[in-house]
Amino acid sequence: MFAGVPALRPHFVGRDHDLTEIVSLLTAEANSYVAVVGMPGVGKSTLATALAHHRALLEHFKDGVLWASVGPPEQADVMTTLAAWGNALGADLTQFNEPETRREAVKQLVGDRAMVVVLDDIWVWEQAQALLCGGPHCVHLLTTRDMQIAQKFAGKKLTYPLKTLPDTEAKKLLEAIAPEVCAAHPADIDRLVDELDGLPLSLELVGSFLASDERNLFPDLFGDDKPLEEVDEPVERLALLMESDKSGAKRSLADILKLSLDHLPSEAVMAFYELGAFAPTPASFSLPAAEYVTQATKGTLALLAARSLIEVEGPRMFLHQTLAELARTKMPPEAPARHRAYYLELVNKDNEAWRAIEPEYEQITWGFQHNPDDESLLEWIWAMSMFQNLRGLRREQIGWMERGLVVTRRDMLKEAYGILLNNLAALYDSLGQREKALEYLHNSALVKLQLDDQRGLAATLINLGSIYDDHAKAFEYLERAFRIFEELDDKVGLAETLTKLGNMYNNPAQREQALEYYEQALRLFEEAPNPGGVAKTLNTIGLMYTNMSNPEKALEYYMQALPIQEEVGDLVELARTWNNMGWAYENLSQPVQALAYYEQALPIVERGTSWVGFVMTMNNVARMYRETGNPVKALETYERLLPNAEGLGDWDEVIKTLNHIAMVYQEMGNPANALETYERLLSICLEI
Repeated sequence: MFAGVPALRPHFVGRDHDLTEIVSLLTAEANSYVAVVGMPGVGKSTLATALAHHRALLEHFKDGVLWASVGPPEQADVMTTLAAWGNALGADLTQFNEPETRREAVKQLVGDRAMVVVLDDIWVWEQAQALLCGGPHCVHLLTTRDMQIAQKFAGKKLTYPLKTLPDTEAKKLLEAIAPEVCAAHPADIDRLVDELDGLPLSLELVGSFLASDERNLFPDLFGDDKPLEEVDEPVERLALLMESDKSGAKRSLADILKLSLDHLPSEAVMAFYELGAFAPTPASFSLPAAEYVTQATKGTLALLAARSLIEVEGPRMFLHQTLAELARTKMPPEAPARHRAYYLELVNKDNEAWRAIEPEYEQITWGFQHNPDDESLLEWIWAMSMFQNLRGLRREQIGWMERGLVVTRRDMLKEAYGILLNNLAALYDSLGQREKALEYLHNSALVKLQLDDQRGLAATLINLGSIYDDHAKAFEYLERAFRIFEELDDKVGLAETLTKLGNMYNNPAQREQALEYYEQALRLFEEAPNPGGVAKTLNTIGLMYTNMSNPEKALEYYMQALPIQEEVGDLVELARTWNNMGWAYENLSQPVQALAYYEQALPIVERGTSWVGFVMTMNNVARMYRETGNPVKALETYERLLPNAEGLGDWDEVIKTLNHIAMVYQEMGNPANALETYERLLSICLEI
């Protein structure tokens, strides 16, 4: 398994000794934590990448590598990294809203695997803490420019200082990048090697400056576009380089960067400065994004790539942090504005398409962080709300919205202020912070009253009614919401209020009252018309009838809901209906039909739409296999459920599933396996 591991760099020379030493440290039995420390540009990330691909290391840690590219605190996205690791290990972790619980879930998924966990480019200690997910058979490798962090992580003995390249190895790197010039002018190259002091980033920039054009094309990314015509031939560029400083003094990285830019066409120089709008490594960006933000041609960008001023890996591009700092010194104001416009448009095309948005999330976060504190900030918040909700990034979502709250309060943007209060209340409630949620909802209600926003006030009252544990208080808020929607003749609002009232009465003693509310809501959704609301309510009523021992009546409602849900495209509700139909057929003592409907729901819930839905469906399917005399298939189903429950730390479900597995073994006449499973179950119960 290779989760997040970058591709090997094309010119990796001169580090054989370092590789051997660090592999030895990583594979030593007593070592769990190793750190590599070095100055910017010395090649820490490149070395870590080579280690992640190293055959001897992978033979020792046979289950693969988890890689985190971290970077400065304003860029670091620990939650997304943990979610990506969870996906690679076979689980959706978006339900875990705190870094600690998400990290623990990854740790459970890793379990006894033998893996290398790479934490690349750590800037602050808390970043490392949040990503320590390895198990007892794993090793952690950290890279940083901070000696204190390195030694705190690994101790002095296991902190490896990465030095600049010795002259012989530095020359090999230049020869690998620009072989023709190096072969033709060895004396000048020897002088350059001495002046560059072995810093790999400087050597790469100089090598790319001297290389022939044909060695610097990136056909996979740039197609047939040729790099922009350069101002001189490689030999002439060497002469310029040698003439630029005859003192023989060491050349700084800044000197090399200035020389590289001084001898580029003006449009390429401008494109480089405009690239400063992008978040630097470890963040990446696409070629279309680079073209839009810089307004440059592919040929111009190809020239920058040829000069190593941007890095290319597959379809993605990277800007080294040191180069990004230089680019931002002369970045025109139009560049960040175009960066903002590009990524907002990308999200707004389809804000539910999280797989398309996730690779760009670091750039989107960068855009939000560098957006002025004005009304335009709200565009980011509205655009990204769906993605953050889908990916379980509630803490980040709260941070974004709290920043928006400050702006809307300061600038008297009352409508947006009220919406943010409402949304924040829902987020705080989902995190169990009910008092804070109620405080925000009460403030939202006051804003709605000041704005005379009756519809918004009613929506807030519904939320208040849903949060209050006090039945009488909840009923009071819902009644007030109902009266407002009635005055507005808002049928959807009325139907949603009636649904909430039905939920309040949905218990064995008051089901008739609940059913009455749901039936009223159904008629209003039909009159509105609101197909999604109609289908959900039909589903809810059907389940009510099943629970009232009338599964035949329930099936009538489900059959009405199905075509509507298929038309609307609501897969979550569709899976819910199929599960409910299976439950109705179970109540009719028809397990074969029940199994057929449960199995239809399975592909949807396996996509990670809901952990609760996944657990329920898997248990339903397994139970029906047992009912229909197929214990082998039942066992397979429970064994698919078990690692997911373990990975997510849902110990209640782990215990239930192990108990079911043991019972199935007994049904199969296999008491030895049943006993072994019960012993495992007992061990877990005692541990927790």
